[in-house]
Formats: sequence, structure tokens, C-alpha cells
Amino acid sequence: MKLPNTLIVGAQKSGTTWLHHSLKKSEQVFASKPKELNFFLRQNPEKELADYAAHFEDNCAPIRLESSPGYFRLPERHCVARSIKRCLPQVKIILSLRNPVDRYLSAYTHHIQAGRLPYTPVIDELRDDLRMVSFGMYADILAHWQTVFPDMLVLLYNEIDTRPMRIIRRIENHLDVELGLNRSDLRFRVNDADRKVRRGNISDAAKKSWQGRPSLSPELRAELHELYREQVDRLADMTGFDLSAWQTATIE
Repeated sequence: MKLPNTLIVGAQKSGTTWLHHSLKKSEQVFASKPKELNFFLRQNPEKELADYAAHFEDNCAPIRLESSPGYFRLPERHCVARSIKRCLPQVKIILSLRNPVDRYLSAYTHHIQAGRLPYTPVIDELRDDLRMVSFGMYADILAHWQTVFPDMLVLLYNEIDTRPMRIIRRIENHLDVELGLNRSDLRFRVNDADRKVRRGNISDAAKKSWQGRPSLSPELRAELHELYREQVDRLADMTGFDLSAWQTATIE
């Protein structure tokens, strides 16, 4: 069976769609369609590998890619990371991380547009019923994943805008392949909240109530920064990244 040998595992709302669409422009990459197969969220994926392989059979590219940001989580009913390791022992893992406060805002906006939450111009509530808080506990989740995949590649979302070619070079080094992509291949945006509205790619409920992209209240932004402070400090130590900008509550 042909199975993926590269996974983008998360984090949600951290540029995984941009990464997926960028990489699939390379002749060296076959990227799954749809992007998010969410196969390893199943409790017993080993029993259904033939279904998974069916998404990758008709290609001869050296890199076979799937991107499901929901994979980057702590064990719940089962351990996603260990399920992946059992089924894909040689797989390369790519992770993109975003300022967790901005990720909360993006996730909340996403759920409004999907009709799961009512529209509000100013988000002032801290809630985790859709894992909007817990998916930002990067240090805890990464520490768990690194016990299974110690050499996983960690990228930063902000470099998609500022240094996209640097991201591609790091991926090339991680996968040991030349992707043949240039700057013009990387000049596009996906999953932009305002663009979704213009294209009508939001729920009917959201269309009726939408009055513009929401913002976080100053009080909630400060609360989120304090909530994530220890996680960000630990993440900086784990990755060697300078994450001092993530600790500034004035960033929108």
C-alpha cells in the first residue's frame, strides 16, 4: 500500500492550509485531497489502512502528504501520535505554531463562521468547549509528541508572511528533497476570514449576523496572555525560538 510519508499535524489555525497548498505545487509532492483526512482521529486506524491508502495510490511522487491540524493534541480516548507511529513508522512530522492568543481569536472566528457560535463583534469570554483554549497549550502537547517523534520539524506561523522561502528551505532540509518552489509560488492567502465572507463560505446563520471580523476585548486578551505565559516560556526553551513577541498583550 502507498501511505503518506509526511504529515502536517497542526496546530489548528496556524497556517497548515497554506503549507499544504504550497507544498502541493511541487512536482515532488502528492498532497491528499481533501487536505484533512483526520484518519488518525479514529480509535483503531490500523484496521482501516486500506481506506487511507486509497487516497495516495494514483501517484509516483516521492513525498506523499496529508495535513490534519486536529492531530496535534494530548491523548484522549487514544494517543494520536502513537497511532501514527505504529501505522507510519518512517513518517516525517511537520508542525506550525502561532501566537496562542491570536490562535484563540482565529479559532473563535472560525467557529462563528461555521455557525457553532453566535456572532459577536467583541469576544470577551474564555471558553474551551471547542478546545479553543486547550489546543493552545503548545508546550504540553509538543512535549508529548516529541516522546514519539523527537525529530519533528517545528515552524512559526508569522514567517509565512515574513519569510516564506525560509519555511520552504527548512522543510526541504527536513524531507531531504528539493521542492523547486519560488517566491511567486508562495504569494497567496487561504482561510482568510474576510475572504470567506466575500465568497459566501460561511454558514447561513453567520451570513445573517456578520458585521465584520471580531476582535478580542482588552481584558480577555490580557487574561489569555497570562494563561499561556508559562506555556510560551517553556516552548521557547524547547524550540530555541525567540517568542518574546508572543508575551506582549498589545499585539492584535
